[in-house]
Amino acid sequence: DAGVRAMSLQIAERKLAQQTRREDTKARRKQTNETKKLKRRVEALEKQIHALEDVLKALNDDISAASAAGDMDRITTLGADYATQNTQLQSTYAEWEQLSAELEND
Repeated sequence: DAGVRAMSLQIAERKLAQQTRREDTKARRKQTNETKKLKRRVEALEKQIHALEDVLKALNDDISAASAAGDMDRITTLGADYATQNTQLQSTYAEWEQLSAELEND
């Protein structure tokens, strides 16, 4: 009777250990997938930042040209576009900084 109980206990312990390993593996996979998604998003944000910086540079050049030509209407329009793009850049930077910090803490 004691032998049967010991055998039952061993089987139960083995099943518990297997279940724990499965749960650990599942948790690691989930963490790995989340980290990969985070890395992809950070990379996308970096590309977006570079593109926005290029747009701002081009707008700045256009504003300078319009200023040299004395075209106030164009300066006003380009200035508004510049402000909009700059706001988008700042927002993108903020998201990039937050996600980069999350990656470092992983």
